[in-house]
Amino acid sequence: MTKTRKPPQLRHDLGKTVTAAGFGHHAPQRPAVLFFRPLELQSRPVTRHSLPPLLIALLLGMTAGCATQGPLRPFTTDGCSSFPEGTTRHKTLWQQCCIAHDQAYWAGGTCDEREAADRELQRCVAAVGEPGIADLMLAGVRVGGSPYWPTRFRWGFGWPWPRGYRALTDAEREQVQRELETFEHRQDQ
Repeated sequence: MTKTRKPPQLRHDLGKTVTAAGFGHHAPQRPAVLFFRPLELQSRPVTRHSLPPLLIALLLGMTAGCATQGPLRPFTTDGCSSFPEGTTRHKTLWQQCCIAHDQAYWAGGTCDEREAADRELQRCVAAVGEPGIADLMLAGVRVGGSPYWPTRFRWGFGWPWPRGYRALTDAEREQVQRELETFEHRQDQ
């Protein structure tokens, strides 16, 4: 008489007990793992197939919450980036709104400061008589202006990427002010 082997039961870290499922007589007995791993399987050896995800996780972990330090680049503006700066009749109707917004984005800062800068852009464009355009621009900058995108128009684009959301120190605020004064001086000439 052949004795059938009972599948092992493993206690999972979420407190549930799961029975391993067999898929034919040649298939190895494995625990049924859906959304979590049993404590007994967490110390598997590293293989060449598990190395790329492991490296990615390690790199992301090293950069999460980190802010790159470096020099502030001189302020530059492209106006409204890839968006029109006015209507067909008044070609630069809200260009000044975009330049002020670029100054805030160049300097960067906290998440609340970014939201305030975006709301100010919306208010400014609506004030020149284009509330629909203002809402459209707000949606665009909220999606495309994240400090985590490596773009030339991200929040904090004056600093090396990735800076993320970080309050400016007093020394950084002074540096921003000096650079903006230099920009204004160049514009007056």
